[in-house]
Amino acid sequence: MRKLTKIILIATGSRVVVGVGLSYPYKWGEVPKWRLQIVDSHGRPVSTAVANHEWLDPIDEGVTFADARQADSMGFVEFPQRLLHNRLIFEFPSDAPSAHIFVCVGDEYGDVFFDKEHPGLPRVMILRKGSCPYG
Repeated sequence: MRKLTKIILIATGSRVVVGVGLSYPYKWGEVPKWRLQIVDSHGRPVSTAVANHEWLDPIDEGVTFADARQADSMGFVEFPQRLLHNRLIFEFPSDAPSAHIFVCVGDEYGDVFFDKEHPGLPRVMILRKGSCPYG
């Protein structure tokens, strides 16, 4: 009986260790720190702009995280680095990290992207005339 108890404890302990290992979040990627200047269609800084930053984290699939920042007097906004996580129990993400910044001010709007199709961080957002497509 003692040998059977030992085998059961080892098997149970192994399952717990494997389960915890597969479920433990690990750093998967990041959206880098992003400093962006917002200018109108004439190239003038827009200090009244509120920039909206959205990004996805694979560990919370389906959830879009968001942050909004007011531009300074020269139209600059800065968003911190966003660390992204995953768990081994999930599939490995096939996409690169992604983020999006958009602005709607009066009759102008603009947007910039960071993803596998837009790997560089844009440093300037030029607003264009039109109604805001972002609700």
